[in-house]
Amino acid sequence: MDRPTTPRQPASPASAGARPPARARGGRRGYGLAVLVAVLGATAAAIWAVTGFLDQVQRPEQFARTAVPGVTSVAISQTGSHVIYLEGAAPVPLEAADLTVIGPQGAQVQVRPYALDLRYDVPGAPGRVGTAVAVFHAARTGTYQVGSDAEAGSRSAAATLAVGDDLAPDVVRSVAVPTAIGVLAILAGIGLALATWIHDSGRKRP
Repeated sequence: MDRPTTPRQPASPASAGARPPARARGGRRGYGLAVLVAVLGATAAAIWAVTGFLDQVQRPEQFARTAVPGVTSVAISQTGSHVIYLEGAAPVPLEAADLTVIGPQGAQVQVRPYALDLRYDVPGAPGRVGTAVAVFHAARTGTYQVGSDAEAGSRSAAATLAVGDDLAPDVVRSVAVPTAIGVLAILAGIGLALATWIHDSGRKRP
């Protein structure tokens, strides 16, 4: 005689091994993508900013230099503003009026005081600081003679003139641009997370 069989009950969604609803998986993917965008964008921006700043720190190595008093020949390949820095272990009261710049054709070039307080640590010379003291405009390319006959050397041992590009704009740019990109990446991550939350909230409504 056959025994009566008991009908099987349908498996409960909460039972072990049950897969979560598709909308739950989609929400997790959306939040995960938001975190990924924010973290990767902020990390890449931080690495870019640090690398760019370190490159700017090493730029003074390429400056033309001369002891004070003295004259140095500077080969200028790009027209525009160029800055004269004074390097030493202590501040030296050297001003734009103490400097002389002669252009490629032998004419004297106007030298103006540098408006900002721009300083840098001299690469490879611990304790020595470079300070921007003057700026001149190179109207044409060629070799310029830059120097000073002021006795700055007697007021600060081994004072040196250095001539090069204006460091301020590039330093600001090397930090500001990556910072802006990092902020945009974080905002994009927040936007993705918000869009995911709004989408999930809409699907949960009856």
